[in-house]
Amino acid sequence: MTKLWVYMDLAMRYLTPEISRFLAEEKKMAFVASPRQVGKTTLAKHLLSLDASDAFYFNWDIQSHRKAIIFSVIEDPGSRFENLVALHLRKLCDAWTDWGYGDFALQYVRDREKREVDFLITENRRPHTMVEAKLTEGGIDPNLKYFHDRLKPAYSVQLVRTPGKNKGRFASGGVFSVHPTNAYFAK
Repeated sequence: MTKLWVYMDLAMRYLTPEISRFLAEEKKMAFVASPRQVGKTTLAKHLLSLDASDAFYFNWDIQSHRKAIIFSVIEDPGSRFENLVALHLRKLCDAWTDWGYGDFALQYVRDREKREVDFLITENRRPHTMVEAKLTEGGIDPNLKYFHDRLKPAYSVQLVRTPGKNKGRFASGGVFSVHPTNAYFAK
């Protein structure tokens, strides 16, 4: 029990300012992961007590929170679709790592000019697959092409939720577009 309190003291002292700074600058989500029963909930509630904004705490172990993360909290269909893709890709990275195929991680790519790609799967810290999630078809995203040419991942895929005139799969400059997405996730 003493080790837990030492850990929490260190977490409060060192992680709180770092996570608070990140949230203030990035205005995004902070994901805190660690073994069970080490104080993630205590840390999250402490962070919420410091922030008067419209912040939320979600615990993935609680079914209603999982549903809220996936469906109800995110009203924008594009953002909801992007989160759905993120959950599938995260599970895929964890499975590949667990099965011994390598050390896979889910990242995103952004440069100083604010070009970005939604997801980058790395294998042993090297670019493996880039994924851009789009709600509707509009051609291959130029940022996906840009980073594909520079990072040279094995695969670059644009997932489209609602197909337009190109009802199926097509490629452009080494970047693949998959329509509709349920065909991609079904495999």
